[in-house]
Amino acid sequence: MKIGIPALCMIGAVGAFLWAKEGRPGRSPETSKAQLAKIVGKRLVTGSQEQTDELKIQYSIDSRMQQTIEQVYKRGGVPFGSLVAIDPRSGQVLAMVSHGMRGENMALRSSFPAASIFKVVTAAAALEGKKLSHDSLIPVRGSYHTLYKRNVMAGGGIDPANSPRHSRLISFEEALAKSVNSVFGKVGLFGVGSESLRKIATRFQFGKQIPLEMPVDVDQAVVPDDGFGVAESASGYTRQNTLSPVHGALIAAAIANGGVMMEPSVIDRVISKDGKTDYLFQPTPLATVMEKSTAEELGKMMHKTITDGTSRRAFNRVDRSVALNDVFIAGKTGTLNGWDPAGRYDWFVGFAEKEGQKIAVAALCVHGSRYGVKASQVARAAFEVYFGSTIAQDTSDAIQRAAHLRGGRHRRRSRRARAAVSYAPPVAASHSGSGT
Repeated sequence: MKIGIPALCMIGAVGAFLWAKEGRPGRSPETSKAQLAKIVGKRLVTGSQEQTDELKIQYSIDSRMQQTIEQVYKRGGVPFGSLVAIDPRSGQVLAMVSHGMRGENMALRSSFPAASIFKVVTAAAALEGKKLSHDSLIPVRGSYHTLYKRNVMAGGGIDPANSPRHSRLISFEEALAKSVNSVFGKVGLFGVGSESLRKIATRFQFGKQIPLEMPVDVDQAVVPDDGFGVAESASGYTRQNTLSPVHGALIAAAIANGGVMMEPSVIDRVISKDGKTDYLFQPTPLATVMEKSTAEELGKMMHKTITDGTSRRAFNRVDRSVALNDVFIAGKTGTLNGWDPAGRYDWFVGFAEKEGQKIAVAALCVHGSRYGVKASQVARAAFEVYFGSTIAQDTSDAIQRAAHLRGGRHRRRSRRARAAVSYAPPVAASHSGSGT
């Protein structure tokens, strides 16, 4: 294919990429993705393809899922939200929904606190380093959803034989399912350590550019060398650890894929005006994040979030669902106040699988003074569309109730919630606030 100067000028970076592909050797697949990212930009994805005078871009998006989740957010009573769904085996993006950001794609932004999603990183480090197993018992004192220095630094560390006074024992699996901050603070500080936590965070691609055909902001994992800051980071009780929805979905996908994270891709192919395929997606491993055995154990721990943990209400009676009754579902939630945009950040990161079919999702809802649909409910809707083609009536009714009734249910909290959003430390989270 020959592209003249006028056409090259018209299509810019993509034109340069196509010309280089035809006439210049040495272009790597990564460069091809980078060139596409320059021209595609942080646009909103609204369908399965786009057509220009020169090119046809075919996305990997499942239009049915994309449109369904867009409607969930519109009906759900939240000012901002995003969901990314990925096929863990290939890295193909099945949905990339952004709600409420006035044309900006929230799925690519990293201004959102990772909150307790970072507990997944800490858990992986503890399992991979053989520091703990799913049934290890750990002493805990105080509320599950606060992080006080006195409860973390109390004698004994993670050794149940040296439990401090007024403490009780909880399994590592239950601590993850119920998002117990002080336990994960202890695990990070006394079990894993800052160096190991930083290493596995890097393997999870924190601090790295994620190769996608759209520019994804780089997420950060800030782990101090020592002291209470390690506990804050390990438990996710800090705003310094950030996460984009694309990255959140990749984390879940790596666990679902036996510890191997695939390069994400939202573009299947680019076809030129004369019908030639100038870019074609090929599944490519990005990183081996953890051993397969670690991923399997971590996935089973995350399943308890669905059955007995922080997502149990959203997945109530899932065994009676036509679409999900035989589906294995695993997840992790996270909540924390944030600034950009201001509100209460509510995460669900997880995956679902059945007979070889797999999907990984990251759902984010940003609530104002009134709560709307929860991220776990949005994720359930995505799972139902994937395995059953449509949202179950029970799920639809629950979303409707969340949008219209949750405001009344949380009315007593609304003034406190507004205060928490209007006055919050710019970096570290308040130790007396709630984070799950």
